[in-house]
Amino acid sequence: MKDATVADFHANFKTKTSLKTWGAEMVDLIKRYRKKVQNYLYKEEDEPTVTFSQWDNQMRCLLDIYNQSGEDSDYAAFQAEIDDRDHADHVFEQVYAYVPKDMMTVDSVHDFVCYRALLEAYEVECGRLSGYSLKHTDKLVWSCNTLSEEQIAELFYLFG
Repeated sequence: MKDATVADFHANFKTKTSLKTWGAEMVDLIKRYRKKVQNYLYKEEDEPTVTFSQWDNQMRCLLDIYNQSGEDSDYAAFQAEIDDRDHADHVFEQVYAYVPKDMMTVDSVHDFVCYRALLEAYEVECGRLSGYSLKHTDKLVWSCNTLSEEQIAELFYLFG
């Protein structure tokens, strides 16, 4: 097909009386090929694409490892991830139960000292932040940006 297109190009160039007419035909030809390429590349899939949250990567990897091996140790690692997720969700739901979710909007950290202190308090009392529990750190940022010092001090107690 490539050779035929090149041959057609040379033939049209030699026989056309007007370069302007030939140029217009070439533009039309390019538009048609571009449309064919776009239709090929971006065609609708027969099956819907499965998507999942970035917070689920570790869990999905551990599940895949267990499904391939069937080993008890791999299942234990998968179950530990589930338990860690449940624990993180429970802690943050308890601590921030009184705050409406739509009120906790965050654009950036304004008080890094407070933020680091809350991260450390969580890790001391609840264990290391995992890839999944990082999804809750926006609540810590919101706390540092909006709460008073007394309310932030209460958070240290609530994590314990």
